[in-house]
Amino acid sequence: MAEEQDIITKPVVKLWLETEKGYVFGEGAFELLGKIEKYGTISKAATSMNMSYRQAWGILKKVEKRLGEPLVETKRGGAYGGGRSTLTPLGRRILQQYCVEKEIIQIKRDDDLRWEDLSRKLSTRNQLDAEVISVENRDVTSIVKVRISAPTLVTAVITREAAEELSLKKGTRVQASMKATSVMIDRNEE
Repeated sequence: MAEEQDIITKPVVKLWLETEKGYVFGEGAFELLGKIEKYGTISKAATSMNMSYRQAWGILKKVEKRLGEPLVETKRGGAYGGGRSTLTPLGRRILQQYCVEKEIIQIKRDDDLRWEDLSRKLSTRNQLDAEVISVENRDVTSIVKVRISAPTLVTAVITREAAEELSLKKGTRVQASMKATSVMIDRNEE
């Protein structure tokens, strides 16, 4: 019998978006939309992902068919180029939604905080005074870490717009409102 080896496993989570009719898109289409936003053309986005223009166009058409609305508006270029692709409002909204969901999954995976350390069970009505420890602004979201009086650190994923609107920075006093799936941040008015 072979010697038993320690097998190391890790959780892996796949993210995709659905409507009530089912699957809309996952990581590949998300990356494509992000590259279109970054480079401004489907062609450059496809090249950066080592795929053909035709393949990229096919992915977009499948997703648009599932949604019933376009995600990308294109303007053809002439003999000297000048073509442009931009995300529609729906395309930007879906890209943002996917980014936020992806951030939440990443934080859940990376965060080594132990909620069991909290001295009491939390419900949706819990509001705890807290101090901002750090604000990490990303393209669409901001990662805000706050210290509450209980012996733990809480991480919230909020939109960057909300972080800026609340003027969050290290040392800002806030209230952390907990519910089952998220932490909300609100500015303390002193």
